[in-house]
Amino acid sequence: MLDNFQLETARALNDPGQQSPQAVVGRKADGSSRRFNIYRNNRAGSLIAALQDTYPVLCRLLGSDFFNAAARQFIDQHPPSGPILSEYGSGFGRFVQQFPNTANYPYLADVAELEWQRLQSYHAANELTLTAENLQAIDPTLLLKSKLKPHSAAAMIKSNWAIGSLWANTQTDTKTQLNLSQAEFVLISRPQWNVQLKLLSSEGAMFMQLLTNGLTIEEAATQCLSNHANFDTGSHLHDLMGAGAFSTSIH
Repeated sequence: MLDNFQLETARALNDPGQQSPQAVVGRKADGSSRRFNIYRNNRAGSLIAALQDTYPVLCRLLGSDFFNAAARQFIDQHPPSGPILSEYGSGFGRFVQQFPNTANYPYLADVAELEWQRLQSYHAANELTLTAENLQAIDPTLLLKSKLKPHSAAAMIKSNWAIGSLWANTQTDTKTQLNLSQAEFVLISRPQWNVQLKLLSSEGAMFMQLLTNGLTIEEAATQCLSNHANFDTGSHLHDLMGAGAFSTSIH
């Protein structure tokens, strides 16, 4: 009985077109429906607020009215599958990008993906970050044969648009002119427990991706050198470590 009531209630919450569950009763014939609608609307309001917290820059770019209307549609079509609000909302950027009104702003989905990955970085497991001091105790020859483990809070996004610069531009009152059609590689990491963004060069992004794919430092550097004749392994490794890209696990 309880299972059926829970299932019926969940369906009614997720579908505004449904009446309140039969088991919900009130003093008036239609009182229960009105009260259940308040509960349903409060639930929607909480989920919209959660999406606003996850995607503040996207909300600013779209405007709150458009964002909230899109969020309400997203909630109806993609209800939460779990109880943790910080885990809700993956795919919202792609959902918004499908609206005809957003066709002239093709970077919105990537901006949303950046914000989603920032949230995942914030909630990722705590790990110590690899530093230059950690490498000093390793024989240089052995180090080149080593594989580095990406930090649990690190992620890289490749976009055809200047999403990293756009995001940074929204964080300050001093605005700069941006060329949004400039492709960017954005590394998201959490050194010193603070989430940060770092723009990578194409060769730096390639190096990071190859290391993430499980290549040794030597193998990754060799491939990068074949594409970028002036690739400097030490410099790029230092930059990535400084950004907190790797954990102290080396193998």
